[in-house]
Amino acid sequence: MTGLASAPVRHRSCIAVVLLVVGACVTARAQAAVGCTVTAIPVAFGTYDPLSSTPRTAAGRVTLRCTATGIAERVAASIALSPGLGGSFVTRTLLSGPNALGYNLFTSTAYTLVWGDGSAGTRVVSAALNVPAGATRTANRTVYGRIPALQNPAAGSFADTIVVTVSY
Repeated sequence: MTGLASAPVRHRSCIAVVLLVVGACVTARAQAAVGCTVTAIPVAFGTYDPLSSTPRTAAGRVTLRCTATGIAERVAASIALSPGLGGSFVTRTLLSGPNALGYNLFTSTAYTLVWGDGSAGTRVVSAALNVPAGATRTANRTVYGRIPALQNPAAGSFADTIVVTVSY
């Protein structure tokens, strides 16, 4: 590819907790550098009705924003999501004190491929950016959330913490 650096890039991981930007990574070579930040918009399900026979769905977003200095860069990234506080990709868990509500995060509205870290049958999502020298490019990836129907948790405000890891 014309105009892109050909030297191999060392892999780095940026970590951001959903709702917060907590990190940035810069990969440098002798004449080039690319800096990326990761932000996330949470999956907010709103009110869950335990008597509804319809699953509750919502979407969030992970945004990767990269800026190149020096020369143009190609950023090929993989975006992984942690299993959350419940520790399982089979069913992630929203918690309210000792009460739990099962849910999961997916790569599409088909709700068949769990977005995880590539283990236990989960998938990571990729993003590729061609960033001209001195420019910034952004990749947005939608996170699709789903709470299965007919769960009967105690009333309360439920939450989970998902760590977003971007490797490039």
